[in-house]
Amino acid sequence: MSDPAPSDPTETVVWASVHERVNAWRGRCLNAFARAEYAVTEALDRLSRDGQHGALVRLPHLVGQRFEALAAAIGPEGPFASDGAQAFAALQAFREHDIVRAPLCHGLGKITVDQSGRWTLVVRMTAFKSRRAERSTFVWEEDEAKRVADGIHGDAQRLQAKLARLAPGSSAT
Repeated sequence: MSDPAPSDPTETVVWASVHERVNAWRGRCLNAFARAEYAVTEALDRLSRDGQHGALVRLPHLVGQRFEALAAAIGPEGPFASDGAQAFAALQAFREHDIVRAPLCHGLGKITVDQSGRWTLVVRMTAFKSRRAERSTFVWEEDEAKRVADGIHGDAQRLQAKLARLAPGSSAT
């Protein structure tokens, strides 16, 4: 005689597997951010050692400020504009993902699962803006989350490649 179907839908969900899938997705996104941030930092270091314009390159401590410093250095008005046009475009494309970085890194997540076993991640985050708490909620369904991760990963790889070829005076970006 076969076992009867479970009467409680939660009995059919393998919670550990769902948590692993969500954490793997989040980890893939965070890894792409970390790789891009590392590439930005290394590019700033290389540019700062340039004999002609290196002193104009800021080397800030905070990551967001590093992206701004690199944009200023390789952007249209920057001292490395002629060498950095393609890298600047890749940097701008990657910055489109800034909106999801903070919630992925610092938000508190809650996972739900539908009857088909697809997950949804709800992330709540509190930030301080102008001395006031600002609360935000972000929601990613599994299929959408895959597209988000693919976009972050692809743009991070393009940025890394462009920054790796960025060398002052080379005109090869």
